[in-house]
Amino acid sequence: MTFSASELVDQAVEQLAPMVGTSPASFRAAADAFDAYAAKAPSAMHERIAAVVSEECRNAAECVQVRRAFLQGFRL
Repeated sequence: MTFSASELVDQAVEQLAPMVGTSPASFRAAADAFDAYAAKAPSAMHERIAAVVSEECRNAAECVQVRRAFLQGFRL
């Protein structure tokens, strides 16, 4: 089966979402797992994809933390 770029990304996101979770800690754990995989990836493409996913997980963790801090500011 051949996927378009959009379909492939949709499939990746659908598969990653349950693994990654929604908390900053789960995002960081997923980022660490992808970093570890990137370090031993069998090809440059695998390494780059793992590095990109890791970076996005770290960005998501920071966004969640910033959002929480912002919302806590309204509660104070």
